[in-house]
Amino acid sequence: MLNEDYTPCLKVYTSKIINFARYNKINKKTPPATTFKRPNFKPTPQTLSRMRTYIDFLVDTAEVKRIHSTVYDKDFNYKLGFLTLTLPFEQVTERGRFIERNFCKNKFCHHYWGSVPGALKYDDKQIKHDLLNQFLTEIRDRFDISVYMWKAESQENGRIHFHIIINKFVYWVFLRNMWNRICSKLEPLPACKKSNMPHILNPDNDPDITAYNKAIDKAEGTPNSIDIHSIKHIGNLKKYFTKYMTKHSEDRRSIQGKIWGTSEYVSNYKGILIELNGLKGLEFRDYFSKFHKRAYTSFFFNVYKITLNDIEKEFPKSFIAKEIREKMLGLYNISTKEVLFMNN
Repeated sequence: MLNEDYTPCLKVYTSKIINFARYNKINKKTPPATTFKRPNFKPTPQTLSRMRTYIDFLVDTAEVKRIHSTVYDKDFNYKLGFLTLTLPFEQVTERGRFIERNFCKNKFCHHYWGSVPGALKYDDKQIKHDLLNQFLTEIRDRFDISVYMWKAESQENGRIHFHIIINKFVYWVFLRNMWNRICSKLEPLPACKKSNMPHILNPDNDPDITAYNKAIDKAEGTPNSIDIHSIKHIGNLKKYFTKYMTKHSEDRRSIQGKIWGTSEYVSNYKGILIELNGLKGLEFRDYFSKFHKRAYTSFFFNVYKITLNDIEKEFPKSFIAKEIREKMLGLYNISTKEVLFMNN
C-alpha cells in the first residue's frame, strides 16, 4: 500500500503505457559536477529510445490520405513521406581525403578526421545551419508541413546527407528544385544530364499541372540530389523508419553537432500522465491479468506494450481510455476516434 508521499500514475504513449509511483514532495536536486565528457561514437540508449518514441508517434497518429495526382491522373493512398537529401557538390577536401587515407588507423581518428581544420570545405554545422534549416523552413511555409523528423549521417564519400520523414505529399521535383536552389547558395551546381520527367498537356490550365511543368523546366540539367523512398509496400513502417533513423555506421566519419531533430509539434510530444485514482485505479488492478504476456515488470515500474485499442477491447467502458482520448485531443489536437493507435 503506497503512502501519501506517492501517487500511482500511468505515462501513456501511442504504443505503450508505463506504470510507476510519482513522488509528491519537492526533491531538491543538486547540480551535477562538471566532468570531462568523452565523445560518443554512436547515439546513447536514451537518445535511441526518444527517437523510437517519436517515430511511434509519427506513424500512429498519421492519417491515411487519398491523394489525386493531376500529373499522373490517378488516385493513391498516402500516409507519410520519406526522403533523403544529398549534397550536389563535394564537401571533403583533398586534404581531408589524404588524412583519412594515410593517417586514420585507429577508431578515434577514423570517426573524427572530419573535425581536422581544412578537412571539409563546408563543415556539417554550416550545412545544417545554412541549408537544412532553410529547407525545413520552406516546407513549413510553402507546403504547411508541421510534422517532420530528420536524421543526419555521412556517406562513404564523406558528404553529409539527411533522412527526413514528412506527413504531406509533395511532388518530388518541387522538393528537388527547392533543395538544389538552397544548395546553390554555397557554390554553383555542377552540370548534369537532362531530366527525363515528362511535360503534361494542360488544356484546362490546371494550376497544379502548370506548376509541375514550370518545375520540370527549372529542373532540366540540375543534379538529382533527392531520393524519395517508396513505402507503399512496407508492412511495418515503425520498423522501417527506425532502421534508417537510428542506424549507426562504424565505418563512416562522425557528424559534427546535432545528428537529428524534429518539428516543434513532434518535440512537444511527451506522452500523457494519468493519475490512478478512484475508478481508474480499480480498473488498472485487472491490467496485469489481462495483459501479462505483454508486460515487463521491475521493482520501480511496469511497462505494458499495449495501445488504446487493446484497452478498449478488454474494457469497453474504460475510464482510462476515456481520459486518454480527452487529453490527446486537448494536448496534441488529435482526434483518436479514427486515427490514434489504428495504424500499428
